[in-house]
Amino acid sequence: MKQYITLLCFFTVLTICRAQLPIYDLEDLDNIIKEIPNSYRKDTKKQLEAYEGTYVYTNGTTVWKIVLQKKKESYNRIYFEDLLIGEYQYIENGVEKVNTLNKLNTYYEDQRDHSINSNHILTGKEMGCSDCSLNEKRLKGGLIDPNYDSTFADIQIRRVTVNGKAAIALSLYWMGPVARKEGEVLKQPFIAPGTYTLIKQ
Repeated sequence: MKQYITLLCFFTVLTICRAQLPIYDLEDLDNIIKEIPNSYRKDTKKQLEAYEGTYVYTNGTTVWKIVLQKKKESYNRIYFEDLLIGEYQYIENGVEKVNTLNKLNTYYEDQRDHSINSNHILTGKEMGCSDCSLNEKRLKGGLIDPNYDSTFADIQIRRVTVNGKAAIALSLYWMGPVARKEGEVLKQPFIAPGTYTLIKQ
């Protein structure tokens, strides 16, 4: 009984403390830049939820499947944040090149360790979307290729409609190590840079 009361007190105090954290909307850039310790960057307008789901790109024998989920109150060792995370499978010429889908329910101390992560909300034509409307929202984030150390991509995710079906347009640009030995040829990720349209399943 004493242990039960102790646990109850602990969780009550934890709940009260978390309720007193400074809360900022994901679009509140003034406070995001400050990286206020133990604050909470909350998806107050539920914008991340609109991207949740399973999406598939197909082109001949190439199939790219992405599953996106929203994680609430993820702690990144500095502050709490709502985050869109994802994992993916990539098949080329019938050969599976990447499959991280089994990591979807893996708990990471920092949920940004998932293969896809995003919560940076872009508005309108910001960062080069010439055909976006002025108030249109989209996401900027990152994607990791688990087959290559230190190789990641900057991505932008835009919600679109294709033949009456919900979809995302995902633009991808690989980043990675810049130091090369003379004559060394670095392996390239399987997914080529560019924009891909994935249909929601």
